[in-house]
Amino acid sequence: MVTIDSETLRAPARSRPFYQQVAQLSLLFLGGLLMLAAATALMMELAYGRL
Repeated sequence: MVTIDSETLRAPARSRPFYQQVAQLSLLFLGGLLMLAAATALMMELAYGRL
């Protein structure tokens, strides 16, 4: 069994500056939007044969 220490998990997030946290979250959000758009385009292509 692996025990997870909550202090070791929270330490890197605290030491990181705020603007880096915002940049990471915004990149994650943009990546999610890109994946959603790609999945939608693929479904439209498979369903209707055109975009």
